[in-house]
Amino acid sequence: MNTDILVPITFLIIVFFIIRQLIIMQAQKTKAKLDTLASAIESNKALPPDLWDTFLHSVDPKRNDKRKAILFAALGFCIFAIAWLLPFQDMQGRYLLTYMSLIPIVFSCIYFAFWRFGYQKE
Repeated sequence: MNTDILVPITFLIIVFFIIRQLIIMQAQKTKAKLDTLASAIESNKALPPDLWDTFLHSVDPKRNDKRKAILFAALGFCIFAIAWLLPFQDMQGRYLLTYMSLIPIVFSCIYFAFWRFGYQKE
């Protein structure tokens, strides 16, 4: 195996685990918000308007789709830049990373399409 490809593959594995951990932390934070909201509703307390606003903004799918699209686009372009900035002995490693950068870019295009065309006009 060519050792020149180990550095980019290791980088991609690390990026994958960082994104995975961020998703897990975000899910825990959302669960905590929902538990707080459920306990407030069960105890018949009036919720402050700012809590409602932050909750509604956190679950707005259009806003979340745009954010995901931007993140996937940035990830794809970073992988593409790494592919063309790293010195490879052969072009196969460069082409492999270039093709791998297409995966997050396609996801980004899908999320941009959802953000732009997937929701009714307000």
